[in-house]
Amino acid sequence: WSSLCGDLCALQFMGIGTSNSDPRYMIAGGPDVCTWVKDASSIWSSPGTLYGDGGRCEMSNQNKDYKYATVMGDISMYYSTGGSFTSSGKQLNKADGIITLDPNNKEILYIDEKDPLSTWNTQKISKSITHGSSWSTFVNDGAGINCNLSICPSNPNIMIKSNWDIWQSNFGNVFKSINGGSTWNDISPAINAISSTLL
Repeated sequence: WSSLCGDLCALQFMGIGTSNSDPRYMIAGGPDVCTWVKDASSIWSSPGTLYGDGGRCEMSNQNKDYKYATVMGDISMYYSTGGSFTSSGKQLNKADGIITLDPNNKEILYIDEKDPLSTWNTQKISKSITHGSSWSTFVNDGAGINCNLSICPSNPNIMIKSNWDIWQSNFGNVFKSINGGSTWNDISPAINAISSTLL
């Protein structure tokens, strides 16, 4: 292992995003340390628009300029396409919630959106095809709190998501879609899932 900390002094991160094309580029955020962006050197810089505790972060596999970050408190999500960060107008459902980027299209991403009009166990996944500037509902099936969403890089029509709902004694359901999320099948019995908070 080799250190990538450079000039950064941080105690912990809630999330770290890296560029697959050049892993020297990173974005990270955590409690009490705000959000930091690293370039090809060992220098980390803090975007001026992301004040407060940092949270979940991601960086596009296709373009390192496409970055996503959350600010704790109301868990608001921000996006950047190379310049400053802009509010997406959305909030994640939980601090370590879903920010899943399409592995083959830098414009597409998914989040577990906090819906103020919804009950605790019917949160939804929202989709953006404009790198976070506009959104549509992707999944709203009432299966419980959405924990993770994974997309197959070789065939993005294949997706797996996990849910949990303590109020319904559901401690780990895993669902699979083979049509890009149009329909989902519960595959939990096949994998004997107990807790799906990690996927």
